[in-house]
Amino acid sequence: MEESVATNGFKKLTRENLSDRVVEQIREKIESGELKPGDKLPSEQELADRFGIGRMTLREGLRRLQYINVLSAVPGGYEVKGPGLYNLINEFSEIYNEGISEQKFRELKEMRLTLEVKIVQLACVRRSEEDLIGIKESIDNMKKAVDDMDEEAIIEASIQFHNRIARASGNELFIIVLDSIHDVTRKGRLETLAINGRYHLAVEEHYKIYKAIEEKDAETAEALMQHHIETSS
Repeated sequence: MEESVATNGFKKLTRENLSDRVVEQIREKIESGELKPGDKLPSEQELADRFGIGRMTLREGLRRLQYINVLSAVPGGYEVKGPGLYNLINEFSEIYNEGISEQKFRELKEMRLTLEVKIVQLACVRRSEEDLIGIKESIDNMKKAVDDMDEEAIIEASIQFHNRIARASGNELFIIVLDSIHDVTRKGRLETLAINGRYHLAVEEHYKIYKAIEEKDAETAEALMQHHIETSS
């Protein structure tokens, strides 16, 4: 079968979109039939240019689509597999999209506590040097965003930090569920982080968690993550 390549129609992204908009645009093209199973996407560099973003941000979105079996990595790029688990994620999101009440937000926090304490424990055991580089990069991104007082970028970098720890855990289901939670808690996270001094404190907490993962100190990492979620999310 001759390989087809999708080449047109991607829109440049603005800062507040970032990797989640990469996911959304590709998903929409699959749903509409513009992208079909077996289609190969353009190269990473070409896609990054068309979206108007850096390759690292692009890869974040593409990897998310890999985790949920929408894309697969092939020589020279990525190939469309199909809708994968995205319908499951949408069903989860729709439960909360009508508005997050205080009770729903509390439920999501409880879920995050259960998941992320286990996730960080596994990350301490399974993390690679590449994982450490990615986690540290997310902290640097957040610090820059805090210095610039770019609130949307702060939240994106914070979500990136937690997603990269989930990736380091080696469990794709954790990545899928956590990503879904982040999609519906952005507003609440922004309001919490806006509390006076909380931005800088969150950066410090992220760095301490990173150091515990680097040192494979699971006990410390779990305690730090629990405190971080209880006080900042």
